[in-house]
Amino acid sequence: MVTQGVGLNASPLLQIPHFTPSVVDSIKAHNSTCDNDQDVIDTPLDLLSVDDSVRTKLLTFSPSKMADIAAFCNSYPDVSIEIQVDNPDDIAAGDVVSVQIKIDREGGDDDDEAKDDWGVVISKHNPVEKVENWWIVIGDPATNTLLSIKRIPVQKQASLSLDFAAPSGAAGTYNYTVYLICDSYMGADLENELTIHVHEGRDTDDDKDE
Repeated sequence: MVTQGVGLNASPLLQIPHFTPSVVDSIKAHNSTCDNDQDVIDTPLDLLSVDDSVRTKLLTFSPSKMADIAAFCNSYPDVSIEIQVDNPDDIAAGDVVSVQIKIDREGGDDDDEAKDDWGVVISKHNPVEKVENWWIVIGDPATNTLLSIKRIPVQKQASLSLDFAAPSGAAGTYNYTVYLICDSYMGADLENELTIHVHEGRDTDDDKDE
């Protein structure tokens, strides 16, 4: 898979305009000498958060190129996710499990003019304007099973519900993963653990008659 012209196992920093493998190598060398995690640069967001003196030392680009770099880093998604299972203590085998998901994105502006450019991808590899696409996925990594999926429109905040069927077999604890996936930027995806506790199946009318 290739995103922003960068291979899956490559550094997310290579997405940044004017960044070459040699620039990334110099940043990796810097990382190896850092005394604390706050000075480590692994993503475009890290580049924004480090001290100005560190950024100035590492990036010796012209003002116009620095403007391109800043525009990209400021548009790079900074998202967080909250997950809550409905009635977590009352899930029986075979029940429909509802998961409430809240997504927040930092940055951007709420005025109408700013919304015109909200989510527009900065990339030299796109021949036409492209808007970010996001997907929320619930899966079982142990069995490589997809349980639920939904596309999310680009916005600063989103609240949604995803449903899936609890296992119909044995009662017990089941561990899944919630994935927030962006199709436009490498390194912007999130993964959160989701654990449910499943009780024995509910009695049916036939069971009660017996």
